[in-house]
Amino acid sequence: MYILIGEESDLLASFVACLTNIGAAFHRVPVNYHPDGEVKFDELPPFADEDVTLIQLPLRADAYVHALGMSRELRRRRHEGAMRTLCFPYMPYARSFQLQDVLLSADSAQASVGEPDVLLSADSAQANVGAPRIKFVAVDVHNSFDERVCNLYPVQLFVSQIRQVVRGDCFVLAPDKGACWRAKQIADALGVSLVTACKKRQNDFCESTLSTCPLGETCIIVDDIVASGSTVRAAIKAARNIGATRIVLVITHTLQEDAGPILSEVDAWITTNTFVRKFAHTVDIAPFIIERLN
Repeated sequence: MYILIGEESDLLASFVACLTNIGAAFHRVPVNYHPDGEVKFDELPPFADEDVTLIQLPLRADAYVHALGMSRELRRRRHEGAMRTLCFPYMPYARSFQLQDVLLSADSAQASVGEPDVLLSADSAQANVGAPRIKFVAVDVHNSFDERVCNLYPVQLFVSQIRQVVRGDCFVLAPDKGACWRAKQIADALGVSLVTACKKRQNDFCESTLSTCPLGETCIIVDDIVASGSTVRAAIKAARNIGATRIVLVITHTLQEDAGPILSEVDAWITTNTFVRKFAHTVDIAPFIIERLN
């Protein structure tokens, strides 16, 4: 059974359509925002020994706070032999302690059954037979550091969109070292060069430089998040400085409320629908997630 937690959105509608198409049982849990800033959700439906996948859609508040509540609830309701999957299409701009809090809350030795949950990575088959299990799944977690999280990256979805908008020579730019692993996947799939910018940040100011000048008129900048936009702006400037005439952004999660100023600086912006953004090149992440969960 699938449980969808979140407010009305294009992403929620897509999840509903995907689950309906495959004939999967699902239950929607609305989210209520209170004037004092507290976020509450309706009671989870009853479930016993069946496998449950809980998909928590992005919320306006820090999602990890609610992830703590969800993981505790899954632990409280766990049943021997049942799989509990906790899926986040978007984990917040998570410093390690936030995600660690989520993992520890589910991994706590204080669980009622008396043994900690076994958290599975994507390829793990080491869970004890019959042991209660919780599996964490997320899409392009910032600073992915924990092997217990199955961190999905929709490289082929992005590459398909890139090929629709990019013609001629191009290269991929990672705006900092942290973006290298995802940028390399895009570059390898396209068969083009990868360049990493040297980023220096001071307060809210960000500056990037490139030590090499790759061949290609089009620069494809790949990153996980646009929040303040400072990193992306610095990368755009660095690419222009070495002669790039076209800029294409490939961003997994576009958080910035007003992306207009950056949008005017680029030729195309490819992103997912984890947040509501009416961009020309928006990748629907729901079918990708459902396919991987199954």
